[in-house]
Amino acid sequence: MLLLVLLVAIGLAQDAHSPCQAPAEIRGLTIEQVRSRLRAGQDDFFLHMQLLHLTPSVPKPGALASEFEQKLREHPSDGRLLCLYGRALIGKNTPEAIVQLNRAATARPALPWPYAALAEIYASRNFADEGKLLANVRAYRRLCPANPDGFRHLDKVTDAAEAAAWARELRPLLERITDPEDGRYWRLLWAAEFRVTPQTEYDTLRAKVAADVKRLETLPQTENRMLLVALWDGYKLSGQMDTAERILRKLNPDQDFMRIYDPWIEKAGLRSRTVLTEEKRQAVMREYARLSAEWIAKWPDSPLAWSVRLRAMTAAPDWTREELEQAGEECLKFEAKRPIGWTYIPPGLRVAQTWVRYGIRLKDSIRLAEGSLDQILLGPEELSDLTARPNAAESAKMRISESRPRRNGEATRELHRKKPSRLTANVRII
Repeated sequence: MLLLVLLVAIGLAQDAHSPCQAPAEIRGLTIEQVRSRLRAGQDDFFLHMQLLHLTPSVPKPGALASEFEQKLREHPSDGRLLCLYGRALIGKNTPEAIVQLNRAATARPALPWPYAALAEIYASRNFADEGKLLANVRAYRRLCPANPDGFRHLDKVTDAAEAAAWARELRPLLERITDPEDGRYWRLLWAAEFRVTPQTEYDTLRAKVAADVKRLETLPQTENRMLLVALWDGYKLSGQMDTAERILRKLNPDQDFMRIYDPWIEKAGLRSRTVLTEEKRQAVMREYARLSAEWIAKWPDSPLAWSVRLRAMTAAPDWTREELEQAGEECLKFEAKRPIGWTYIPPGLRVAQTWVRYGIRLKDSIRLAEGSLDQILLGPEELSDLTARPNAAESAKMRISESRPRRNGEATRELHRKKPSRLTANVRII
């Protein structure tokens, strides 16, 4: 018995040295670089964690589950592999993920990542359980007290005393760190502090938030959305509304344009059920094309304005190929800067459709269509069981039907003639 206790103690001591964060060098790797290292034979736990982190859960959650299941078959009692497999199952088969993550926690109780993954599950809509959430967060924080990740579910804490205790512990952590990504935790902190503070003390709290914002302003002012959202929230809470509005325009460069665009579309009848006569429709589209030029001049940083320009400008008689090419380039530039993730109709496809229709940059159009096809073939979408409603499958089918792009026969034939190899009639690309 004494020997067993000694062995367990030794095991826990070894696990206690499990790092609480992946090395910075691994955190900076792209998914292609991670895959390259794994193919070269590297088998680092954090490489696999980075692979999980970088692999999108949309359109299909659990894309890596079979890969980690195979590894687990070879080493069925390895706590780290149990953790990786359980993590990979989240969203695809979350009940089984819970089983595997609990097995991982039993096999390696000082490994923090199973507790973090279980906390994520119990914070979700379909598996919400505050008691289990708090238990796993506490276990994670005991192992990694300096990690702000231990506070990511602060907004789920309903007990005022518990929330206040978490906020007191989180604040000094945030005051020491400088990662722009940690902006998300400032928002959680401020929200918790306002929840547990009497309204009579709000002015003092707003002054504290203003001081926090000044600290955030000293960080490199990049386009990091976490930092921008934190600044926006902090400016609002501290009463700096003009500055908050400026940040909001960075976060949503379409907002000013939308105030003009939506009412015009409604007034023009392009969203109503009323059927326009051909004469009226042509007149509306000519006006649409004319206005689209004014809109991009007024809102050159609006991705939506450029998207509208791309599809509307050819309704006017005076458009040029150079202008159409520029509109497509702007749309691609905005997508590269801020990707929207997987969608049934990739943005590059819209550009390819328009360019090929008018014989512009056909080789680039082929490349864009090829890339779009690769994205489309990742579908159909399977919703995560963390959040999917009971009728999610039926809703998804309806969305597919409603959003499937219409075929333009002439453009399709042109694109097939230039390069037919990948573009089959079974996938509605154009």
